Amino acid sequence: MSPDLGAIKGWLAKKEMPPPNVPPRLAGLQPVGCRILSFRGHDVALICFRRGEDRLAHLFVVKADALPGMKAGDAPVYADAEGWSTASWVENGRVYTIAVQGDRADVQGYLPSA
Repeated sequence: MSPDLGAIKGWLAKKEMPPPNVPPRLAGLQPVGCRILSFRGHDVALICFRRGEDRLAHLFVVKADALPGMKAGDAPVYADAEGWSTASWVENGRVYTIAVQGDRADVQGYLPSA
């Protein structure tokens, strides 16, 4: 747990995970922590950010070969389930997914192009 994005990126680097390019509006939120998860044998970085008192935004980052159906340059892929919305895209050989409590407009506000 750390409220310092620089410290989180440093921790990821020590774990041999390249620090992610955190979208600017997401980077403007207070981080609350990070961990490394496993998905189909691939390490996934998870960074959590506080969106007000009781809401979070989660950024997942995995090497693009973990999700070969996703291609660089494609439009973000959106999904909604049980009050959460996600957006996923490929950038610099990695797949990024942002998950927020809310709707598509909420998640779109944190994309790199927002």
